[in-house]
Amino acid sequence: KGIVNSPTFTILKTYQGDKTLYHLDLYRLNDVGNDFDLEDYINAENGFAVIEWPHQVDQLLPKKHVEIKLTFINDDTREIEVSSHNVTDEWEANI
Repeated sequence: KGIVNSPTFTILKTYQGDKTLYHLDLYRLNDVGNDFDLEDYINAENGFAVIEWPHQVDQLLPKKHVEIKLTFINDDTREIEVSSHNVTDEWEANI
C-alpha cells in the first residue's frame, strides 16, 4: 500500500503488486499520434490501466472497460459515478 499521485508531467507511473497498475494522465495529450505506445499499457495482460482524461485517446480505449467519473462538489465532497461498457458483472474479480 502507498500513495498514488497523478503522473501529470510524466504521463505514466507504474505500480507493482499482485497485478501491475499503469496510471496514465493524458490531460496534456491532444493527438493519438503522440501516444507513446499507450496501447502497450492500456491493453496489458499482466495488469490494468487507470487513465485520467481517457477521452484524449478515445480510439485507444478497449471496447470493454469500466469508467469512473469523479465530479467536484465542494472541498469536502465528490460525486462518484461508475459505469461499465461491454463487460459483465464479474469485472471486479479481475482487479
